[in-house]
Amino acid sequence: MKKITAFVLSLILLFSTVSVAFAEEGNFGGGGGGMGEGTGTYYWNVGYDGVRISVFNCSTKAIENVEDFTNKSISSAIKNFGKVCKLSYKNGYTLQQQSNYTYQNLSGMPQIILTNGSNITAIKNYFTAAENLKVIAVDMGIDYNRIKRGQVKLIVEPMAYFCYDGSYYAMTATEAALFDLQVSGKLKYNMRPFSHNNLPLSIT
Repeated sequence: MKKITAFVLSLILLFSTVSVAFAEEGNFGGGGGGMGEGTGTYYWNVGYDGVRISVFNCSTKAIENVEDFTNKSISSAIKNFGKVCKLSYKNGYTLQQQSNYTYQNLSGMPQIILTNGSNITAIKNYFTAAENLKVIAVDMGIDYNRIKRGQVKLIVEPMAYFCYDGSYYAMTATEAALFDLQVSGKLKYNMRPFSHNNLPLSIT
């Protein structure tokens, strides 16, 4: 168990330094912000969150697979930008909006985004527990033993499901930062406590 925890955390720490343009969010620390549901056509319903998990091959340095996980029921029609790891965005990949959204359900997953700081202990314990890693491995089509041996590592990013200007979106913290640039700061203007505090700081 200690070996599993060590390798997961070592991976996460490897990629925890991301520029502000990429919504500076490393993994496994708690943040906060103070926004609940919001108002009008810009809002987030508390609890509608999840994570994006990417499988990183330690030998080839390539991303093998990317999946979104949540314990909510999400419409396949929600707007999204596909399954893209934050490392790909850092290397120049641009946002490409899609409409057909897919995800995996993870039972027992703790709430990721809180208005007064995340429960980082619960999040860390959940994603380093062997029984949960085995489920994630099956859902992502990889051999759990590759995780255990440190051949692949998991990159965990916070993500949220929210309403922006009357339309529903699924976004990671990195995507929210890039999307805000696309809309000339309109996301930050209308939802700053959520989009630029609670979301990116939920797993740091």
